[in-house]
Amino acid sequence: MEVHSPRDYFAAVVANPREPRLAGAHGTCVFDLGDDGVWSLHVEDGTLSVSQGAVDQPTCKLTMPAHVFVRLARGDGHDNLTTALLRGAVFFEGELRFAANLMTIVPMPERWSRAA
Repeated sequence: MEVHSPRDYFAAVVANPREPRLAGAHGTCVFDLGDDGVWSLHVEDGTLSVSQGAVDQPTCKLTMPAHVFVRLARGDGHDNLTTALLRGAVFFEGELRFAANLMTIVPMPERWSRAA
């Protein structure tokens, strides 16, 4: 599966609800993607789920335009959350340690593409 929109990425998450590299991680990250909506990614000891809309008191929140998110989800130009934060393309709030865990799934793991 290729990522052309935030919806594509979050559909891949739903299709791959277990991520062993996130075992031990617990929390919710809200992705505010402007006109493309707000998505909440829930992680519970390596089990992933997605919902549309924000949640109260997320573990972290990432705000960015949808085109930046798609670039990160695809890993275009070796881009990742850290480089995007450093260059000011992403605004971050919340627990940095939890957000760092998300780098295991943003960009989207190659095996998710093959599984779709």
